[in-house]
Amino acid sequence: MTQLLANNARALLTADILAADTSITIEVPKADSFPIANTGTDPVNTVSKNWFKAVLQKSTGEIEIIYVRSRAAGVSIFSNVIRGQEGTTALDFVAGSVTGLRLTALDQQNAIELAAMATTAGKGLLNAAAAADQLALLGASSTTTADLRVQTLAATQAVITGTATAIIATQTPPTSGVKQIDFVVVAGNGGAATTIAINGDAALPLKQYDSAGALVDPVLYAGQVVHAVNDGTRFILANPLPTASIAPTLASPPVPQTVLSGPVDSNGFAAFGGATGSATVTATGTIKATAAAGGDANYTGSIVNPSWTGLSTNGTMFLYLDITATGVVTTGSTALAPTYRWGGADVVTNLQNTFNIQAMTMKVGNGTTAAQVYRVFVGEVTVSGAVVTAITWYALMEQYYNEQATLAFSTAYSFNHNIGTPLLSVSRWYECKTADAGYAVGDRIYESSGDSNGTAANGGAFWTTAKTCGVTIGAGAGGFALLQISNKSTGALANLAVGSWKLGFLVKRAWS
Repeated sequence: MTQLLANNARALLTADILAADTSITIEVPKADSFPIANTGTDPVNTVSKNWFKAVLQKSTGEIEIIYVRSRAAGVSIFSNVIRGQEGTTALDFVAGSVTGLRLTALDQQNAIELAAMATTAGKGLLNAAAAADQLALLGASSTTTADLRVQTLAATQAVITGTATAIIATQTPPTSGVKQIDFVVVAGNGGAATTIAINGDAALPLKQYDSAGALVDPVLYAGQVVHAVNDGTRFILANPLPTASIAPTLASPPVPQTVLSGPVDSNGFAAFGGATGSATVTATGTIKATAAAGGDANYTGSIVNPSWTGLSTNGTMFLYLDITATGVVTTGSTALAPTYRWGGADVVTNLQNTFNIQAMTMKVGNGTTAAQVYRVFVGEVTVSGAVVTAITWYALMEQYYNEQATLAFSTAYSFNHNIGTPLLSVSRWYECKTADAGYAVGDRIYESSGDSNGTAANGGAFWTTAKTCGVTIGAGAGGFALLQISNKSTGALANLAVGSWKLGFLVKRAWS
């Protein structure tokens, strides 16, 4: 049950991790600067097992404390990791984020208590070797009449049994009148009116303080390491997690109300797969999405190989993901197209999904009222004869980039951006392929429209719909050019040759 330490243990993550991941990969050359851990899936205070504590840190400064229960010599993977410890929240981290061994506030507090214990009870309680062992302990759980939080390595930590709200802790050897206890929460512990009974003593309430300083029922999760103190009438968590009074939201995603990641093709376009010919569509791979929860709040989660069933209403059916505050993702569909608008009264039409851009909320009507949901639309299918005949996946991150490398007069060009809403913004440019009118290869000219009537320049106006976009180049009759524009070097009016330029553009949802 030893917490191991090491000097200069610091490395970078070599792969992205999600908040739910329990394996973390770091740089191979730095791997053995971290201790070897052999706790496996046992609690971190299991006798004769070693583990270590590490801190993950983002480039923005956000941190997460983790408990690493498994790492073998020469191996650059932390496994059986317990996430979001000591009051921190499990977060997503990208490759390149930093992890390292640091002393935390709890480590410092334990060291202070150990020093006070040695003074109070007499230095004879701890010899030099035992002192080193005690400093490494997390989960020392027996006490004496002098309220010494001491446990030798020969003793056994408390075994937790009971029910979800009636926790029973049994120590070996047992003691009575315990004033402080550390234990690892098992699945199902916690909830309203929670009590804890230690070594056969009468059950006492288990509470924690919320952000307003009020005593409330404890928030407990499986694997959480708990330190509780008896104040004479109850046990109080000394290291509580945030309570329900704190909104369970995640850090703001780069783009709200969208699919953040998933399988893509060689051009970076969504390629979630799925087969036609039945009333079920099953995507392949992991899809990560985020749903706006009002204001700057967002619920983010991932789902593997999601499946949509019951797609039998002829016409177009729209596929969505619902996301809970804890990141649980489920699938659903509707025959009504979602609408997006800047404001206004709730739309109560039965099963109509309406997204209020200013409020950042999605609501669905029931015929009388509209209730908030945390829902993201990810695609649509065409149904004929009660089976799916075509599948369209919406663009990742609500944006679409493309270019048309070859341009010609009297030609219409169209593209499927598949963003799924007509509220769009467009950046459009012409890029020089062959030196022309003083412009070098790679130079870009940004402009919003051209004359498509063939009377001057023929660049054409760029158009969009909810899923498509394009441009039509004019006839070019009478020697007219792609564009008439100032020569880059002289400023004189110049005609750009249609063959010397290519079209590039970026279409984005207007309110991203």
